[in-house]
Amino acid sequence: YPFWHHSFLCSPKMTMSHFATVLVLLLSAAVGIHAQCPDHVRHRFPWRELTCREQDQYLEAIERLKERDIYDDFVRTHRWMNEVAHGVAEFLPWHRWYIYQFETALREVADDPCITLPYWDWENDAEDEMDSILFDRDTFGQFSRDCRWRTAEDNDCLRRSMDRGFRFHHPGQVLEIISNFDQYTDDWDSDSRRNNGFREALEGSPHSSVHNFIGGDMTRMSAPDDPLFFPHHANVDRIWALWQDYWDHDELDPRDYDVPEHYEGSRLDRPMRFPDPWDLRSDWDFRLNGDDFPTPREVLSNADTIHVRYHDDQLAFALERSAGYVPNPEWFTAARDNWVHIECDRDDWRRQRERNLKLGDNLGDATHQGTVNQMEHSAPSLRGNKNSTTAFGSNIWKEGYHQGETNITSSSPSKAGITSVASCMEMNALSLQREREIWDQLCLELPLTATFAERMAALAKEECRQLGNPFGAPRHWIDRMGMGNQLVAFECFHLPSRKED
Repeated sequence: YPFWHHSFLCSPKMTMSHFATVLVLLLSAAVGIHAQCPDHVRHRFPWRELTCREQDQYLEAIERLKERDIYDDFVRTHRWMNEVAHGVAEFLPWHRWYIYQFETALREVADDPCITLPYWDWENDAEDEMDSILFDRDTFGQFSRDCRWRTAEDNDCLRRSMDRGFRFHHPGQVLEIISNFDQYTDDWDSDSRRNNGFREALEGSPHSSVHNFIGGDMTRMSAPDDPLFFPHHANVDRIWALWQDYWDHDELDPRDYDVPEHYEGSRLDRPMRFPDPWDLRSDWDFRLNGDDFPTPREVLSNADTIHVRYHDDQLAFALERSAGYVPNPEWFTAARDNWVHIECDRDDWRRQRERNLKLGDNLGDATHQGTVNQMEHSAPSLRGNKNSTTAFGSNIWKEGYHQGETNITSSSPSKAGITSVASCMEMNALSLQREREIWDQLCLELPLTATFAERMAALAKEECRQLGNPFGAPRHWIDRMGMGNQLVAFECFHLPSRKED
């Protein structure tokens, strides 16, 4: 019977649990499905922290957007808006609004109306890029196989070249940028070959090296053709938000934002450019509340027009542990340790699916569906229990991370600072082995009075030396991004060039 039928409601099988389910359904129908979301905050987790079922739900939502041509609208928008969204101040706020709108589109088609973008913390895949879990054949790896995903403009097969000449930025290199660049924009002359702007430093090597490592369609202005684009840019937005929080922008009223600390020039209150809603090239309406497009000021704050909270953040943990940073809980929840957890064991998930498909053939669809629904609950979960050491398969942490080392479980920052070599080493909260070793060596070499920013600068410089100082992008890519006069931003390491007061 339908759930509202009198015979069903009055049935002796109608338990309190069933009644509660009916009540939820009735309320949802009355107030709208989005009312099921507990609050207006969008909670974003790292991809590696999602369960297999959550990952599959996200990928299914991506495919539904593609089927309805909404996905291709976003691809075309990014391509047409190239000159107003890259190599300029709007790069970060424009993409913040862009991926926020994509997230809104996902919610319109997904089974879960509260679905959010995962972020790809690619800094934890540095030196092990090809083995990133995002390239698994059943997740994002599937899109470049057997021509099953086609591009928006020319209907070609999605292309990836996986150019190993480019490397992802390591966690310490990202932290060097966050802790050393204290203003948003570069205010040197464009031909000075100097840079003191965070936006340029982030848009340079950290952002571009991921595009160029993946290669193929990710190096074009239609880069969103590749579904990896969105978790990548969620991570770029997360790094920007962490920089904002680290420099206490969260404590300011957006009306008090100024240049060059928070933004660039006189563009704070000028609406950003997106395709007009009546433009037949795109059916998605990027306007804010049906009015004009948002201004940068309206999206700079992460607790006003846009309210996103990044969870299980490894970089926030490192800053908290080593720099005394206290994350704004409305913006971030730091990871509880420096292990790179992996929630979904795809090999085990595939075996379970195959086993239950066979079971479904023998016992019927109803039994099969019930068994599949139980699959996720059979695996131990680490979410909300980061101190658990229960291993889900063999991938609970990646090989090479903290081998033979004691795990850091305390997230309390050191208020006393570094008082000895031993206390310096104790504050080592980096997640990759190479960087942990460099940090410990610097504890022996640098004076105890060295600041966190100075330590991260020395670490990043040494790391780049060991890696051969890889460049973040080829020259033709840099020119296409409109950053030909900012080559320094694509170097493996550079510090902000300070101007004399």
